[in-house]
Amino acid sequence: MKLRFLLLPMGFFVVGCVTQRTFVATSDQERNQVFDNIQSFIAQKNYNVMDANKGAGFIRAQKSTSNAALRVLSNVESFDQIQATIFQQGGKTSVRVQASSFQDSTNNFGVRNRNTTVPSESITRDAQEILAQFGQVSEVKGN
Repeated sequence: MKLRFLLLPMGFFVVGCVTQRTFVATSDQERNQVFDNIQSFIAQKNYNVMDANKGAGFIRAQKSTSNAALRVLSNVESFDQIQATIFQQGGKTSVRVQASSFQDSTNNFGVRNRNTTVPSESITRDAQEILAQFGQVSEVKGN
């Protein structure tokens, strides 16, 4: 009986979840052209651009993944978020795309809480598709 109680808390440490997936690729195209291509792809996939700075090479976009009925009944809204960073490295343009999912919940007092969840299959696929246009896509492990 004691052994069972000892293993239960340890299970929480063993089971970890990836809250963000990061993919990278390189391109021979100029940095500004890569930025424009990524921004165009994000718009085609119906993401709302939250932040974008061409000079800094940064784009952050998200889209709602929950339906209206769920939002109304549970006060929970799910989102997929994608962040792209474009930078010059060794004469080539490098692109890093981070995919994450989260839920915003609102209690009866109007207080919002954001919970990061495991990245959805669709956001992971979108991140890989963004980079596939530039060549081989690699996933960065350990984040």
